[in-house]
Amino acid sequence: PERVLTGAQAVLTPSMQMISSRLTGLKGGIRSKLEELQERMVASQKELDKIRRTIDETKSRAAAGPILKEAISKVASVPGTLHALLESEKPFLTGDERMPPDEAEELLRDMDAAAKKAATELDEARTFIEQRAVDAGRLAV
Repeated sequence: PERVLTGAQAVLTPSMQMISSRLTGLKGGIRSKLEELQERMVASQKELDKIRRTIDETKSRAAAGPILKEAISKVASVPGTLHALLESEKPFLTGDERMPPDEAEELLRDMDAAAKKAATELDEARTFIEQRAVDAGRLAV
C-alpha cells in the first residue's frame, strides 16, 4: 500500500503543479475544465493524505503491540511477588512473642529477601514501562 501511495503522490504532485501553472492566462471552456480537474486533484490529495495518516497509525499500532505484550509480562509477576512479601510478614502479625530467636531471624531474612525482590521487580517494571512509554511516544509522531 505504501508503494502505491508513493507512486500516486509522485504522479499527482507534478500534475497539480503543471495545471496551476497553465491556468494563468487561460479563459473560457478550457480554463473551467482545468479548474474542475484541479478541484478533483485537490480532493485526491486530501484522500492521499488521509490514507498516509491511516498507514502511519496502523504501523504505530503494529509496532506498539509487542511492546504492550512485553510490558504486561513484566508487570505480571509483581502481584505474586507482593503476595509472597505479605505472606512472609504473617508470622509477625499474629502477635506471638514466644517465637524462638533462630526462627525469628530466619523469618526476618526471608521477609527481607521478599521485600528486596518486590522492590527490584517493581523498579524494573516501572523503568521498563517508562522506557516503553517514550518509545510509544516516538511511534505516535
